[in-house]
Amino acid sequence: MIFQTLFFVLFTTLLIQAAALLQSWRQNPDEVGLRDWGMSEALMAAGSLLVVLGLYLTGDSSGTDTPFLALLIRNVAAGVASSGWLLAWLGIRRFYHRQAFSYWLVPAYGVVFTLMMVPGTHLPGWRIAATSLSICVFSAFIIWELNRAKTERNLVTHIAGSAMVMVIVSWLLRALSVIKDLHRASGTAIIDQMCIYTSIVMSLVFTYSLILLTNQRIHQRLRDQAYIDPLTGALNRRAFFEASKPMLAALQRHGISLAVGIMDIDHFKRINDSYGHAVGDQVLTQFANLAREVLRDSDLFARYGGEEFVILLQHSNPDQATQAIDHLREAWARQDIAVAGGMLRVTFSAGISHACHSVRTLDDLLKAADYALYQAKNAGRNRTVVNEDSVYGVSTEGAGTLPSEIKGRHRNGTDLLPRQTTVAAGSSEA
Repeated sequence: MIFQTLFFVLFTTLLIQAAALLQSWRQNPDEVGLRDWGMSEALMAAGSLLVVLGLYLTGDSSGTDTPFLALLIRNVAAGVASSGWLLAWLGIRRFYHRQAFSYWLVPAYGVVFTLMMVPGTHLPGWRIAATSLSICVFSAFIIWELNRAKTERNLVTHIAGSAMVMVIVSWLLRALSVIKDLHRASGTAIIDQMCIYTSIVMSLVFTYSLILLTNQRIHQRLRDQAYIDPLTGALNRRAFFEASKPMLAALQRHGISLAVGIMDIDHFKRINDSYGHAVGDQVLTQFANLAREVLRDSDLFARYGGEEFVILLQHSNPDQATQAIDHLREAWARQDIAVAGGMLRVTFSAGISHACHSVRTLDDLLKAADYALYQAKNAGRNRTVVNEDSVYGVSTEGAGTLPSEIKGRHRNGTDLLPRQTTVAAGSSEA
C-alpha cells in the first residue's frame, strides 16, 4: 500500500511539474527545451498512473497468479515512462541548442521497450531491471549534456547534475536488487520505496533548477539587450561607462596608466549615400569584428554612437596606445568590403587621450580624445592624434578651431593603402 501511495504522489508531482514547465515554455516560446521537458514529465506522470492502476489490479497476487491485464498495464507503464526519459534527454539537448533526434524516436522507443517486456511478463524483476537501467542511462546522458554547457555552467547546473546522480544511484541499486531474484514482486523491498521517494524529491530539484536556468538565460538576454549594440555585437555606450568604473577607480587608487581612444570611420555618410545603409551596416559590423580580433582582451571596446567607436586601454602610455590603435588602423585599411561592382576599402581616424595619475571623470578623457579626433580629421583623416595635454591634465577645449597650445602628435597612415578607397578622399563629410 505504501508503494502504491508513493507512485501516486510521484504521478501528482510530475503532473504539476509538467504544467509548470509547459506554462514557462508558453511564456518563453524560444526555449523549446522547456516544452520537451514538460512533455517528458507528462509521459512519466502517465507511466506512474499506469503503475498505480496495475498495482490496484494486481492486489495480493504475484508471479503467474497476476492477472494478464495487470501485467500488460505494468509493461505499458514501463514503456511510457522510459520514452519520457528519452524525451527528457532530447529536451536537454534542445535546451542547449544542440541537434536532437526526431520526435518520432520517442513513441518508437516506447513501443520497442514495451515489447522487450513481453519475454519476462511474469517476471517482475525483469521489468524492474530493464526500467531501472533505462532511467540510469538517460540520466547519465543528461549529466553529460549539463557538463558540456561550459558557458552556462554554474551552481544551478551543479545542483541539477547532482539530482541526476542521486537518481542514477537509487535506480541502479534497485536494478541490482533483483539480479538474483527476478521473481521478486515490485514494491516488496525497502529499496523500491526509497527509489520512488528519491525520484519524487530529485524531480522537484531538477525541475526547479531547469526553471532557474531559464530565468538566468532570460536575464542574460535582457542584459545583453541593454548593454550590447545589436548591430555590431560590441558594448554600447551605457555598458562602456559602467565597465570603465573599476578601471578609473584603479587609476585613482594605484595610479595605473590608461588611455582612451575614439575612432571615427572616415567619410561614413558618403558610404551610406553612395552604397546604401546596408553597406554602411556591413562596414560597422566588419570593423567591430576586426577590432575584437586585433585588440587585447583587457581592452574595453564599445560602439560610442553612429560611426564612432571608443576603446579604453589599461596600463598603456600614449605611445603604446598609439601603437595599438595604429595596428588596428593598418589592418582595417587592408580590409575588403564587398559592394556592387567591386570591393571597397575604408579608413578611420582616431584621437587619443591619456591619464597616468588621476582624472576627474571619464567624460574628461573622452572630451580630450574627441578633440584629438577633430585634429586628425581636420588634418586629412586616416591618422591617429594624441592629445598630449591630457598626459598631465585633461583638455576640454572646443573643437571649432585648432589652438596652438594644444600639442597633437599626428601619425599619417595613408601610405599603407596600396589601393585607395573609392570614397573621395577630399570630402569634408564626417
